[in-house]
Amino acid sequence: MDDKGLERCLLDGISPEGWYRLLNSKVFFWLTRERVIRLLNAGTYRTQEHDVLELDTKALVKDYADRVWFCPINSGCTKPFPHPRGNSTFQRISEYPYEQWKTKRKKGERVVELAIDYAVEDVAKYVRRVVRMKSTEEIASIFPA
Repeated sequence: MDDKGLERCLLDGISPEGWYRLLNSKVFFWLTRERVIRLLNAGTYRTQEHDVLELDTKALVKDYADRVWFCPINSGCTKPFPHPRGNSTFQRISEYPYEQWKTKRKKGERVVELAIDYAVEDVAKYVRRVVRMKSTEEIASIFPA
């Protein structure tokens, strides 16, 4: 993501600086393994090792319901095509136009990101598994060991 790409796609008078501030006020989660693999296999990431946390999403959403946002795009990516984004890009679960996305996208792609305001200080409470990965390969199971 860069300023040039953001300037082409930002709506509602939001500046690149404003978008960065918005993104930095949230913690992000992918909702499918396919999305995680896509990220880990992209660009410079594919040659690096990453520790991937698999969470109990149902419990996380239940406990953080008032701080959860859904997003239909990768909000931090403007390449290769900067998808439009603005004030309505992130929506609360009850407001999210799931039925609209259901007609446009396959299962697993109707919500791309789950974001939570600020932080998840007790994230360890939700961890089911931690695995070290390099691109598409699971190198080691860290937790449970």
